[in-house]
Amino acid sequence: AALYCEKACKQYDLGHGDRFMICDAGGGTVDLIVYEIAMTAQGRNLSEVTKGHGASCGSMFIDLNFGSLLVEKFKKQGAVFPKSVIQTLVETFAYQLKPQFDGEEDMYLALPRNDCFDDLRDPSSIGIDGGYMCLNAAEMKKIVFEPVVEKVLALIQEQLNGAKNCSAIFMVGGFGSSSYLLQRVMQRFGKVVKTISAPYKPEMAVVCGAVYAGLNPKVVTARITRRCYGVGMHDKFEEGVDPIDFKFMRSDGPR
Repeated sequence: AALYCEKACKQYDLGHGDRFMICDAGGGTVDLIVYEIAMTAQGRNLSEVTKGHGASCGSMFIDLNFGSLLVEKFKKQGAVFPKSVIQTLVETFAYQLKPQFDGEEDMYLALPRNDCFDDLRDPSSIGIDGGYMCLNAAEMKKIVFEPVVEKVLALIQEQLNGAKNCSAIFMVGGFGSSSYLLQRVMQRFGKVVKTISAPYKPEMAVVCGAVYAGLNPKVVTARITRRCYGVGMHDKFEEGVDPIDFKFMRSDGPR
């Protein structure tokens, strides 16, 4: 994803010494890391500045929140819907409405034909009319989107704390293409980060970047290890060299 966004660095006036963050927000997880640009005789190189990290706060958790909201609304109407109906409604929301959510405009969810909707006592009280369900923007923002978005913002803040200074944040991945998420990132960090943007076709960043990495694997010159592995050992104790506090006796002599 970093190599895909690196292609856009000239467009955003990023050069030697500048740092940019990749926020790869997908369906299940959100992963982040900060890179620094170095201009060399061989071209532009990237080196990791922070240790990459992430969490399970992708867009599928927005779908789960929406499903829970539907169940709660229908229960208050005295109706228990089959799981298949709830799943159909959630899928319709996820593919047709979620990408267009802007936090301001109400959305209208088309309802499938099913007799279970006849069991609702007062459909209009939960926004159902004429085969559609009105999804109030304020309610959707508070209950469905914000609990997930706030977790993403916290991850970005953690990376910024580690990087000290950052010139750009690039949002990539399926969830990274969400206009609402991009808007919230701009609101929260627009005063401290000069450029916050989603590159062209952000959902393709990892796939296209993998091709760039295969064609030019030496672009990333330095990485920060996520974990280190070692082997414990007890060496022979050397008088006058090793600290006396570390000395202990074993059957084969002092160690």
